[in-house]
Amino acid sequence: MLMESWDPIGISNQTACLDEYDSYIGGAIGLLLKNASGEELAEYFRRIVQERMELSSDEDAIANTVKALRGIPLT
Repeated sequence: MLMESWDPIGISNQTACLDEYDSYIGGAIGLLLKNASGEELAEYFRRIVQERMELSSDEDAIANTVKALRGIPLT
């Protein structure tokens, strides 16, 4: 899911990298389970992109990712 909506380093077409963002899923799900706001989720992804990857964040991709995450049933 993250590869489709977020993909800040542009590797979605490389099959060898399909698990590249897997380490970020737990944090996002944790926020969802705590009923975090959309802005809190967006900030989580912004920090990853800006602080860990040292890239500029794509706000449209982040918004699409938050929307997609909100659509995942957690119960």
